Amino acid sequence: MTQQFASEDVTCLAARDMGELLPYVEALEDLAAHAIEPNVYYEPWMLIPAAKWLGHEGELRFVVALSPGVDHRAGAPGVIGFFPVETSRHYDRFPLRTLRLWKHEKCFLCVPLLRAGWEYEALQAFLDWTRARPSGGALIEFDQITTGGPFHRALVEVLARRRQPSLVDEVYVRSVLTRANSCEAFLQQAVSSRHRRDMERKERKLARLGRLEYAALEREEDLAEWVGRFLEIESGGWKGEAGTALTQVPGDAQFFREVIAGAHRRGRLTMLGLRLEGRLIAIKCNLRSGPVGYAFMIAFDDQYSAHSPGLLLEMENIRQVHRDPEVSRMDSCADPGNTMFSRIWNDKMLIQRLIASDGTAFGNLRVASIPLLRCLIRVARAVSRPPGARPAGNVVAMMPAAGKRLASGLGDTGGIAEAERDGEAGKDVPVESVR
Repeated sequence: MTQQFASEDVTCLAARDMGELLPYVEALEDLAAHAIEPNVYYEPWMLIPAAKWLGHEGELRFVVALSPGVDHRAGAPGVIGFFPVETSRHYDRFPLRTLRLWKHEKCFLCVPLLRAGWEYEALQAFLDWTRARPSGGALIEFDQITTGGPFHRALVEVLARRRQPSLVDEVYVRSVLTRANSCEAFLQQAVSSRHRRDMERKERKLARLGRLEYAALEREEDLAEWVGRFLEIESGGWKGEAGTALTQVPGDAQFFREVIAGAHRRGRLTMLGLRLEGRLIAIKCNLRSGPVGYAFMIAFDDQYSAHSPGLLLEMENIRQVHRDPEVSRMDSCADPGNTMFSRIWNDKMLIQRLIASDGTAFGNLRVASIPLLRCLIRVARAVSRPPGARPAGNVVAMMPAAGKRLASGLGDTGGIAEAERDGEAGKDVPVESVR
């Protein structure tokens, strides 16, 4: 059942499943077209397949902010904000109840959609809704948001007005491609002459193996071939060996097919390929929202890895961006520490994770506790870990008794025991820096 909450002249509807959200799809697409900051991952044509096929930790809510001051259709209130959120009993392994913007495993930006000119009203209504929820006292996590962008500025201002404590818990740099006056000017600025010569040498060596050509998906009847070949290349590479290829994870291939088809129908997809003797050996998928492109996925045939086909295709991507007048910049969507894009792209942006109180006294206390809990962990590591030992799988397990009592008091009942069981599993999960 959809939950409804009214805040001044704005109504928040919190749908529990995508079926309840379907009547608002047209309005959400209009919102995305007029958002203060684009985010392709929260547009309905991409979010619906994600909710359908991809897993999530806690309960999902799709919060829609409506105002009668915006007429999307005659007599119907327009959507001024959209916040897909997920509940969790943990924040970064601390047993602290959290409401977070939904970040599924294929999502690399969590900026909510806010209508330009209505961003403050939408944020006010959303924060009022979070405070009015029955399970108050939660943290609100805004992960993977751009620093200094229109949404970030509005969020910081609204939180300050409401006197809701917040803190930045993580910041990292992500590569961005910003269009230059010409492709040649871009390459001279961003790519060293030595690196350009190295790429040209690899391209010549690859061309000796057969006819080499760059291609782009154009005809709809070729879409199935390109998608099938992408899945084949990926499953035959290092992701296939690791068991993380799209075809190996339940739901991932279906999600990929639906997103690519939806983007192609809307003119939001660019698929670039590198062909050797007519056979695709590397494919790159880009998505677009407004003037911003997003590097979604790339795959290349490991048989030719010595010739860097993926990097050659990235160089072609730079040329393609400068041929497309509708794209002014591209987000690499890369994980922290990825060095490939920094070698050939010309700009950077800051991505951060900000946590805020829901405005209740208990929520305020939980935000204030995060630096103290992190300090206790550092002390525990310094005191209890033998030289050369690997970190434990769970941070709560490292805490001294006083720290555990504090975390237990701030968290949910049973959270400490559950977290310690997680730590006993002792699994170290590798972080993939290149998708």
